[in-house]
Formats: sequence, C-alpha cells, structure tokens
Amino acid sequence: MYGQRAGALVGISANTSVIDEFNDVVLYSARAAWSNINRGAMTLLTTIQNDAALCRQFEAERHAFYETIRRRAAVFMTEAKECQLAALPYQSGFFISIPAKNSALVCDKLADSLIFAGPLAMDIADEHHIAPKRVASLLDIFACAVHGMAPHGGGMLTLSGFYAALNPLLVVKYNVYCIFLMIAAIVTIQFGLMRTKEEKEYIQQQKQASIK
Repeated sequence: MYGQRAGALVGISANTSVIDEFNDVVLYSARAAWSNINRGAMTLLTTIQNDAALCRQFEAERHAFYETIRRRAAVFMTEAKECQLAALPYQSGFFISIPAKNSALVCDKLADSLIFAGPLAMDIADEHHIAPKRVASLLDIFACAVHGMAPHGGGMLTLSGFYAALNPLLVVKYNVYCIFLMIAAIVTIQFGLMRTKEEKEYIQQQKQASIK
C-alpha cells in the first residue's frame, strides 16, 4: 500500500500553536497536496478492515516485510561497524543515513558500482541554479507519478494480485492522477512557474549581465 500513499500523517503536541503550524505546513507540502491517498486504496483498506480474515492476512504480510527490512538493516549495520563505517543509528524504515564530508565524491565512487545517490540531483541543481527545496519537491512529484504507473509499483501489484490475468499496461491509460501530476510538473518547469526567490534573483542577474 506504500505505492498507493496509503497511510496517515499524525501530529501530536500539547501546544496549540504547534498543531496549527503543523496543519498549515501540510496543507502546502508535497506529501499533503500531491500525494493524497486515492479512492482505490481507500476502498481496499476499508474492505480489509471490515474482514477479519483479510485483516489477519494483511498484518501477517506487513509483518513479514517489516522483518525483512530489519534483517537487511541489521546486516548493513553489522558490516558497517566491522569496517568502521560511520552511520547514524538505525531505528526503522527504508533508509540508513551515512555522514560524509564530501558526499559528491562518495557518490561518484558509488556510481562506479552502478549505485546512484542523491547528490547527483544536487549537482544538477547547482549547475542550473535550482533551489534545493524545489529539487526535493520535483523529485518527490516525479517519483510518486512514475512509481504509480510502473508495472512493479505497489498499485499495479495490488491490482495484479486481485486480477491475475490483468495486464498492468492496460491500466496506465486510466491512471489519470499520475499522468496529470507529471504534466502539471512539466508545465511548471517549462514556463518557470513556482520559482523560488533565489531562482528569480539569479535569472534577473543573468538578464542584467547580458544587457551590459
């Protein structure tokens, strides 16, 4: 269900102003504005929740995936300790953070082994003078859209599980959410919409320099 953005964003605080700020922030963040759960996922979760047998099966599958991720993380952390690779403590989730003084150089070395990491996007951002927060937003949007349309994505796999004979490619044309999401993002890039203050200042400086 991860690929269908099925989940909940919960904020807990005893401070009313903090909660108000939380509500305001998520209203305009990418996760809240563009990655809302779709109707199919909502229907599926409701069906599972109302069926005790399905609910038990779902929890068993979720727990199996959870344990798989934890085992993989444990192997990585053990080997990292053995080779004295500094890594932030792992608690849960898909990612492990590794501090590096020169992350771009590290990623260049990783690329030799066909392992590609985030600084590649930051290099592109620096070259084209795109604000980091806008790069993060665009990466999030396209990752969501592409993953939602990919045959191996969570949504397609879910449909294939219910309908074994279903060809995922036949579903793509009905995936209007992801299609319009990418179109909207491309339009904002092509026509320079939603640029940050820093980006606008840089463009203005370039125009003034060309005039001189």
